[in-house]
Amino acid sequence: VYTQTLSDYISEITGYKPNEINRGKLVTFNQLIHPDDNRKLRNSMEKAFGNKEKYNFIYRLLTKDGKFRWVYEIGEFDSFEGSIENKKIDGVLFDLTEKINQEEEKLSGIFKATDAERTRISHEIHDGLQQTLVACKMNLEIVKKEISVISPKLQDRYLTGLEIMDYAIQESRTIARSLL
Repeated sequence: VYTQTLSDYISEITGYKPNEINRGKLVTFNQLIHPDDNRKLRNSMEKAFGNKEKYNFIYRLLTKDGKFRWVYEIGEFDSFEGSIENKKIDGVLFDLTEKINQEEEKLSGIFKATDAERTRISHEIHDGLQQTLVACKMNLEIVKKEISVISPKLQDRYLTGLEIMDYAIQESRTIARSLL
């Protein structure tokens, strides 16, 4: 456990007053760190301690009302002698929640626009290309009834063209479905 003295800014981020956190108070600082981030933060700090350098990390803190806020922490240890345990950390937290929420909204908009464009392209393939290919195939099937009047070489080309048409129809269906 790291020894921490917290400023009043912690209450703006978490809703907890500094005297409510750590040393047998209401909660410990480590309890406020999101479980998915706690180990990664500790690893980052241990690596920095081992390399005798500052650390920085983005993680989530639990607020008093049960929500999580994103913070960016930059810190350094008061010394690198001995064990990392019970070292004083001089550092600062920056609340990134609004910025991260804005970025998530932008990404969500991009994903929605991408999905809409994929749907549009899929419909164009279905409504345009596939229908044209099917109409072409139907016309070629009608001509197939009179295939005996053309040379065997042209018959082979015709049948190959018909196979390619079938493949193109299947391929366009596969593409249109994969876009949805």
